Amino acid sequence: MIENLTVREREILKYCSWPTEKIAEKMKIKKTTISKHFQNIFEKTKTQTRAELLVFALKNELLTISEVIKNEL
Repeated sequence: MIENLTVREREILKYCSWPTEKIAEKMKIKKTTISKHFQNIFEKTKTQTRAELLVFALKNELLTISEVIKNEL
């Protein structure tokens, strides 16, 4: 499951608590591309929302609380 995530998907996962527009701006890619990546991430992680995805990422040590807080600042 986790190993199926691409490098780009892992990068987007770091910002899963951000609005799509902000992620797109940060990564310099289209909002529609971000949305497509999230759909792939949801399928691969068997999650349905960004909140579930955030919990999944924390439980599987793909993100730490510190990273989430740092990304919010």
